[in-house]
Amino acid sequence: MLRVIILQKNNKLGESLGPLLEDCKRIYNIQIEWKQWNDLSTLSKPSEPQPTLWIVEAPGEDTDTQFVDLLTNLDKTPKSWVYVVSPREQFDSSEAGQMWLRHRCVINYDLLGHLTLSGVRNILHTLLGWATSDQSQRRYAIGQWLKLAEGEYEQQKFLSLFLGGMRSVILEVRQFLHLLEREFPPLRDRSGCLNHPFLNRGKLESPQDHFDKIVGKPGHTLSKSSRTIPEWMQKLQEERRTRGYTLPHLLISGETGTGKTLLARFLHHYRFKNLGEKTFTLNEPEQKLINLIFQELNCGAVPEKLIDGELFGGCAGAWSDLHWNTPGKIFSACLGTLFLDEISSLPLESQATLLKYLDDQTYTPIGWHGERFYIPTVVIAATNQDLEQLVAAGRFRQDLYERFRFRVRLPSLRERRDHFDALIDFVLQNPTINPPRESQREVNFITEEARQKLYSYTWPGNFRELEQVLWKAVRAASLEGLDVLLARHIQLTQGGPYE
Repeated sequence: MLRVIILQKNNKLGESLGPLLEDCKRIYNIQIEWKQWNDLSTLSKPSEPQPTLWIVEAPGEDTDTQFVDLLTNLDKTPKSWVYVVSPREQFDSSEAGQMWLRHRCVINYDLLGHLTLSGVRNILHTLLGWATSDQSQRRYAIGQWLKLAEGEYEQQKFLSLFLGGMRSVILEVRQFLHLLEREFPPLRDRSGCLNHPFLNRGKLESPQDHFDKIVGKPGHTLSKSSRTIPEWMQKLQEERRTRGYTLPHLLISGETGTGKTLLARFLHHYRFKNLGEKTFTLNEPEQKLINLIFQELNCGAVPEKLIDGELFGGCAGAWSDLHWNTPGKIFSACLGTLFLDEISSLPLESQATLLKYLDDQTYTPIGWHGERFYIPTVVIAATNQDLEQLVAAGRFRQDLYERFRFRVRLPSLRERRDHFDALIDFVLQNPTINPPRESQREVNFITEEARQKLYSYTWPGNFRELEQVLWKAVRAASLEGLDVLLARHIQLTQGGPYE
């Protein structure tokens, strides 16, 4: 049963609304209570949350604190909706806007003189549908298929992508990480402290400052004898010659939205937080450093003439409109990760330059006439194209393709129906999609009908699209005061049913 509470300041609301509600009682199963504002403190509260429509006469002044307090409290009360009726003679868009934007519980704003039988009937019909018929469906608790401990979403996010027949991906990634640990220059000393040239006595220094020290600031010409690489780079080179590092590189393929960038970021952070059996807690400067030395370049978004400058950097004056030094992505990713998204779009000339860098981790910034730089990085590339076909067509170098000894393909959601429930569960535990509220979440259940609607979709945008759809669905349920996702909250705009 829907509880209808009419809260008025005078009898004008009752005079207009009374006959309309009496007519509605013959059609709908509703319980009507008439209250004055000064009776609010004596209002009885049901033992369990009951679907309630508040029809409230708005005060003449929007500074009425009692009115604001009521709406604020109802925002936090499940299954509570407010129909605000204003005694004004003219529609006040400012007042209406404040109601709609500030308070989730407000579902309608109208003028006292505009109340009609059809309008009230429509509101009641909609709310009764929300409160009763949809709630009777079979529903599942969030976390039923995949339960994450509080605060574990980001750490476990990549694992959700490995569900559903992705054992080959796990094995390849495991071998890649194992070889990295063995072949990459040590990231920590024996005491566990993070070693990095950009981290000086616990203070983070920018790649720009280090690059300027090497090539000289604009307007300060370096002599030939001064054009030498710094001591920290020389130590890295000496260690490479002594230990004979051969760095592995990884190619990730898959459709748009399957999580290629997500996997690259996970592998980058994993290297710094884990060493053998040990796991390290990062302090703030270390965390900022690790974020800094993950450098991403979308090869399809940069003009061909500029892409070498983006990768390798350049000295001021190296080309006509370069008035300052630019360190480039590789230098900024020193000892970290260079992520090349859409590598299939990389021009053939730049492919040749990148090939040389992958071989020995050395390069020359544009306009630099000193020794070659040695900057070791892990290169992870991603593509949604078939590179073997591009190689056959002469649009991608065979030798560059072969430099990526480790290759994984992330499957689409269409290929992972067996674990789809766990993926839905996982996304709905993302605090940015389904925010925590007191001891629970904004949404705590999903109905069978909603689940089937998600399951039957083709998901052309894959995991990214699933996140967007569920984010919108949670917002829609929240605006209705519901903690359960219903089929009508799932808005699918592309593709068709899954065959």
